[in-house]
Amino acid sequence: MRYLRRITYSLLTVYCSCTVMLFTLLAGGGVLLSAAVCAAAVIIPSLLFTAVLVWPQRRRLDVKRLQTLSNGYELLFIFLISVTVTVILHIYFIYVSFKNIIPWNGISSVKAIGAMLGSVAVAVIFESLIFWAGMGRLYLRSVQLGIKHRVLGALFGWIPGLNIYYLIKIMRIVSAEIVTEAEKNLLNEVRKERSDCAAKYPLLLVHGVFFRDFRYLNYWGRISGELKKTARRYFTEISSRRHRWRNAGKSSQSGLPI
Repeated sequence: MRYLRRITYSLLTVYCSCTVMLFTLLAGGGVLLSAAVCAAAVIIPSLLFTAVLVWPQRRRLDVKRLQTLSNGYELLFIFLISVTVTVILHIYFIYVSFKNIIPWNGISSVKAIGAMLGSVAVAVIFESLIFWAGMGRLYLRSVQLGIKHRVLGALFGWIPGLNIYYLIKIMRIVSAEIVTEAEKNLLNEVRKERSDCAAKYPLLLVHGVFFRDFRYLNYWGRISGELKKTARRYFTEISSRRHRWRNAGKSSQSGLPI
């Protein structure tokens, strides 16, 4: 079902990218369509394409960040298929268009050039939309990519051939991140239900003397979040005008001094 959905969405993207080319070839073959049919053939697929950008799959993950990464991965997978087919079709279309341009025969040659440039422009717009919708999700929400792969991806994106290679590499990194994080979250849920990490006394997290754990600058990184997922009670010190303690991410007053 997943592969059928990917193929269907890829064909939809190819159709939207090649709309101008399709109408031009039909007109060249003597097939004339009414204005209503042309409008429906453009508007309906465009609306479906917009829906794909927003909701590329039916799969639902419990963690919102992983859901965003999974949607981005699906969009880039669709992009790889659709851009390959679109490039092949446009190479054929450009070849047919040049047959009408050379030798130069006036108005028909101008029309052929306009149709060719218009088709390429529409294809670039639609393929760019699905690419950036997917890549934006990965760049904004992935943890494993890091700065290195983000920078290299931006640099290699301008080099033909190498950009496809590095895109596939980024997709593999994100795919592994999704699988690992999903398995870890499932394990945390099991631990939480079985109380594997339960302790008689809560944990007290105390940093060094040269740092204060402010409300919007967390010294402990993701440690506090992981403890919360496994239902562990913990306390962290917050430096402010009045000493306050936080229990599992929720502020509470306490008479305990630092």
